[in-house]
Amino acid sequence: MRNKIWAAILFCLLCQEALAEKISRISILSVLRPTQITVTVRNPGPSVLQVEGANDRKTSPLSDGAVVHMKAHENGLLVNDSTFPAISVALRCKNGCRLIVEVPGKMHRLYHGDLELNAFNNTINIVLLLDTEELASSILASETGEFREPEALRAFAILARSFLNSGPLHPERNADVCDSTHCQVFQGFLPSKAISRAVQSTHGLLLTYHKKPFQPFYSRKCGGRTSTFEDVWHHPAANYPFFSADCPVCRTTFRDHWRSDLSMDSLQTAIGIPFDQIQKSGGWIEIRSKGEVSKYSVENFRILLGREIGWKTLPGNSFDMKPNPESVVFEGSSYGHGVGLCQTGTEGLAQLGKSYQEILNHYFPNTEVRK
Repeated sequence: MRNKIWAAILFCLLCQEALAEKISRISILSVLRPTQITVTVRNPGPSVLQVEGANDRKTSPLSDGAVVHMKAHENGLLVNDSTFPAISVALRCKNGCRLIVEVPGKMHRLYHGDLELNAFNNTINIVLLLDTEELASSILASETGEFREPEALRAFAILARSFLNSGPLHPERNADVCDSTHCQVFQGFLPSKAISRAVQSTHGLLLTYHKKPFQPFYSRKCGGRTSTFEDVWHHPAANYPFFSADCPVCRTTFRDHWRSDLSMDSLQTAIGIPFDQIQKSGGWIEIRSKGEVSKYSVENFRILLGREIGWKTLPGNSFDMKPNPESVVFEGSSYGHGVGLCQTGTEGLAQLGKSYQEILNHYFPNTEVRK
């Protein structure tokens, strides 16, 4: 009888979730490849833990302060002291849970939302379910630390919401997006009052092309001119023909310059092969080794060095490269891939009095903001 009562409560919570304006599913902490986690409930209202096994489903109440331990198993997840692996686990609360998720020895973070968990490639796949508007606000809190202008925040609020509505990017994890730079950075931060006003004042607005939302890219700083999608990834974009837009505010007002001097030994270690010559040709890095030439797109080369040496090695993919006998000098002023909206330029245009519609039209020509 008791399980039936809690099953009914869970059903009501699910109904409330279905009636919410829109729920987004975000894969969290996957870059840490967690094999065990601890979840602490910080929710005074009704909360339930649902554990689904191969042959049964158990639902139990959780009180404020309850702790749930989970460990990846070859056949699922081990929950608390259970010796039988679960296929899936869910934590749900009225109006969303407040949860501390800890990956032992690596990270702990506070989140608001419900959780769904399952095993994925011998790790724990953690998916947070959160109202889309609330998620957009938290993304802005992570992504717009240097923004001060209200119109810049409004432009970015529409951009973040449009990205979330462009279709699932991680179906393999049963998630719409992830919390890393692969999609949009999300750290569970609470928004400032300025961010909340920007999201509320643009509620439900999307950036569309031919009346359909698409995946709008953005980067921190383009260095003076944005890149096209084909410039960076060498194939056309699926749903929008990204244009190259002039960004003089980024080039003249917000001056910044970086330089990296890398030894040949460190480059060869990072690339994984000894080479005789390295040069930049258009959007490619060409490496000659024993008479054979290997080509990397500039963006893939930047990511390779970032993973092997550090992400500050090549902050952006718009740079000059000068090989020396013992080293290679890289110099540039961009940060990120440079496609779509330039965050630095957006703040500058807002300071010049441009509206969020004018800012979005500048970086995304032939688009329309629609409800």
